[in-house]
Amino acid sequence: MAKGEVRKMAMKRNPNGPVDVWCWAQPDSTAVREFIEDAQTIHETRWRSILYDYRSETEGFLNHLRTQTSSLIDVFLFNPNVSYGSTVSLDLSPEGPHLRHVDIRGMGLPWQSPRLTNLATLSLRYIYHRIPQPEHLYTILSSSPRLERLCVTDVTPGEIDPTGSLPTTSPPITLPVLATLVFKNVSNSITHSIVPLIRAPACKTVVVDGEGELSFRLRPQETTFELLAQPITASESLKLKFKMGGESCLHIQSEPYIAPEWVYWAHDKPGVDVRLAVHSADGLARMWSQLDVVLGSRGAVTNIKTLEIECSADVLGQELPFPSGLFGFCPELATLRCVDDTGTAFRRLLRLLQKREGAKEGTALRRLVRLLPKREGTKEGVRIGTSKWPIPKLNHLIYSVNTMLDEEKCAAALKAFLELRYPSHSNDSTLQSIENPTPLKTLDLPSALAVKLKAMDISTFLKLDDVIQSPDLDD
Repeated sequence: MAKGEVRKMAMKRNPNGPVDVWCWAQPDSTAVREFIEDAQTIHETRWRSILYDYRSETEGFLNHLRTQTSSLIDVFLFNPNVSYGSTVSLDLSPEGPHLRHVDIRGMGLPWQSPRLTNLATLSLRYIYHRIPQPEHLYTILSSSPRLERLCVTDVTPGEIDPTGSLPTTSPPITLPVLATLVFKNVSNSITHSIVPLIRAPACKTVVVDGEGELSFRLRPQETTFELLAQPITASESLKLKFKMGGESCLHIQSEPYIAPEWVYWAHDKPGVDVRLAVHSADGLARMWSQLDVVLGSRGAVTNIKTLEIECSADVLGQELPFPSGLFGFCPELATLRCVDDTGTAFRRLLRLLQKREGAKEGTALRRLVRLLPKREGTKEGVRIGTSKWPIPKLNHLIYSVNTMLDEEKCAAALKAFLELRYPSHSNDSTLQSIENPTPLKTLDLPSALAVKLKAMDISTFLKLDDVIQSPDLDD
């Protein structure tokens, strides 16, 4: 990219030190020829890193590069014209130092090379021919305990998958400092063999998806939730979608960002995007419990400010376990959205929002309800006033449903919730010591429920005309 004069001057100033060689962008033929001539004057032991953008105009440089690999430690190879037909490859010299950062896009390496160990970065993208086999990836990862970034994207054969699988007795792959883990649109034989074996307790960005339109589902075991704990904790928004039926799964999704840049400029954004296999409502309940245990064992307090829960089922009315325990790890949660295709989640959600944290045994919601009419000076009121409302910073509650079941009961439950959590007589001694929740700014409801609620006489300090909203309700 640099002008020839500038390049020659830099080479004269340092005739012996290590060299990072970039053959980048789209230089004209004269510039490429001069660049290759200059590169040929550099002794192969000085080459430290290579960033090579392969194009037909620079193919002559590839021929020279193939003789200069014995001292490389960082490798970035990019073929922008990759297709399913072939993959350009670079053979590594078997002699030389272990590689450190490896980013291969649309090109190939000898995946069994002994130099592919002790890696800090492994990023493979757009490889459709001579893809690495599971045994090669397993060997690379198992011998790279200092790996910090693992991205495998669009690595799949164009036709028949020639790769095999690992023995079922293969030991786990422990990656204690791994920060980013991505397997997306990867050959199923690779994903099924490698991903379940990875143990990465410090990982903050996890994305696992299937090949093409097929979704890969992780097994919901303890090690799975240990892998997901950090990404969930680090996320500011989280979406939970659970579905029972032909493709039963739990989709956990936030907003991770996988930087496309070379490692020196790449900054990933923490988050999670995975699907877990679910075969029954009981299995889903166990998954919620496992997640609570893992988060609790870490003393985890999440950064989640927005949470969306989507419940769907093939059989209308089928009740699915609710992730109640997760709310205890979300003290900063401000926006809660529930998309309920079953029509059964709303009242459970309200009961959850009314169940105060820290209350002593025997001081449940029904006791507080009995105390509401009482006035100053009751002993019971003082004792109850030691608890806290769940999700104290909640100020946007959004509920969507296709078919509303028991609208009258739902409206009554919502009225009771508003009067209990946001009472008009908030100065009463019965509630003085209870930590006041953030007032609701938005209560977004289905139109039928919004109409019923507005018609009720509700004793609350909220200005309901400003708070209650509905996308289908005419003003």
